[in-house]
Amino acid sequence: MHEGNVLLWTVNATSAGSGCLEVTVTSHGEEIPSSVTAGTHARDVEVAFVPKHVETHLVNIYFNGQIVPGYFGC
Repeated sequence: MHEGNVLLWTVNATSAGSGCLEVTVTSHGEEIPSSVTAGTHARDVEVAFVPKHVETHLVNIYFNGQIVPGYFGC
């Protein structure tokens, strides 16, 4: 991870079914602007954000308003 460079992360949503996927990225309790777009493979989505610090960023994934359990850090 490099501060100031775009970080791209792929989410495989194959088993999710149809619905609304939302993502938030935080670092030091601050929400980092991010974008979610269609991935290169069917049912994949890509999350992009620019890290503000060279430290762990927490990615929260929500599907139909419900948080997806697990730890997603990068």
